Amino acid sequence: LYLLLSLLALVFNPNTTRMWVYPFQTARIQILQQFIQEWQSPDFHPLYVQPFIWMLLALVAAVGLSGRRVDGSDLVLTCGLAYAALLAARNVAPFALVAAPALSRHVAAALRRWGEAARERGWLRPHPRPGSAASLALASLNWWLLLLALIAAAAKVYPPLTPALNEKAQRAYLPLDAVRWIEQHRPAGKMFNHYNWGGYLIWRLWPDYRVFVDGRTYLYGDEILRDYVEIQALGPRYEDLLDRYEVSFVLTKAGDALSVVLSRTPGWHLAYEDDTAVIYVQGGGP
Repeated sequence: LYLLLSLLALVFNPNTTRMWVYPFQTARIQILQQFIQEWQSPDFHPLYVQPFIWMLLALVAAVGLSGRRVDGSDLVLTCGLAYAALLAARNVAPFALVAAPALSRHVAAALRRWGEAARERGWLRPHPRPGSAASLALASLNWWLLLLALIAAAAKVYPPLTPALNEKAQRAYLPLDAVRWIEQHRPAGKMFNHYNWGGYLIWRLWPDYRVFVDGRTYLYGDEILRDYVEIQALGPRYEDLLDRYEVSFVLTKAGDALSVVLSRTPGWHLAYEDDTAVIYVQGGGP
């Protein structure tokens, strides 16, 4: 019933029933697995990726030790998303969301099982009675732990929200000043942009300028994405593709291969440069 209601609710959007097939269309874009890191299988060597393995192994161990029967929905969701997460790193987070409740249920069952066995052998005291001093102390401890967790989370989240740190972080990865140059000088024609900056450029420059590509890969499909890679990586057809798409100016990362080649290509003029980005304009300038 829930699945049927969810499928019906999904129709209420500008794309109507096409939303049903978007996930499958996106998964079939082969170039994603080749060039987009989040669509590749996880690299388990960095430490920050390894909690996925720990959680997966802990889930298997907890199911085996709990003595509790596995719920059908838990089995389908955890196995399905574990498979998806092993195929593409972007699916690790959804796996964690569905695995955490299943893991907690089986860990709790295993602890109850071990606790009962330990009490039978006299290794543990009986549970404190509800309302007793020990029970109230445990409840108070839980509330204090929750408060400390909230304070730690707030201390971690608040500093990056300040405007100065936010702009500093943006400036380290995004072409802030290059975009200001575009807004001021208004170069004519169509833009070719670096993939990593597509979403930011839409936010800052749309509708005056349209991006060549951005992170919404399902909108572009294999052909356009392959053409983007061909241009950015200086494939044999990169000049023909720039002409085919009628590109008038290029916004890319400073020092990358495309910027170096354009600096030596007749007909392209360096209009703007900083440590993050360069802008090349076809012809003598904007």
